[in-house]
Amino acid sequence: MPNLEHLPVFIILAVVAVGLQVRSFLSNDKGANGYTEAFRGFQTTYLLIYGLVVLSDWLQGPYVYQLYREYGFTTGEIGQLFIAGFGASAVCGVFIGSVADAFGRKKICAR
Repeated sequence: MPNLEHLPVFIILAVVAVGLQVRSFLSNDKGANGYTEAFRGFQTTYLLIYGLVVLSDWLQGPYVYQLYREYGFTTGEIGQLFIAGFGASAVCGVFIGSVADAFGRKKICAR
């Protein structure tokens, strides 16, 4: 059985964060950043689509283990695959982020 001792703290912090974001989003003034209605519309659309993509990724996550098992991988090998993937993402993400900062995002994107 999973350890759920930190779950109440997570739920409280998540509710507070969402509440603050909704309050900020619904405020009528532009604020210090000068958000316009066009930007807020774009932000809403982007966050909605991003949320759906992340949700779909989370939904498939538990089935990846079973898929690897069907291919004949052991639990230890599956763990090594995930560690290698996340490790490569961390190392490459830092490197590519530095390159993007130096040369610009548009110049390093594949076209």
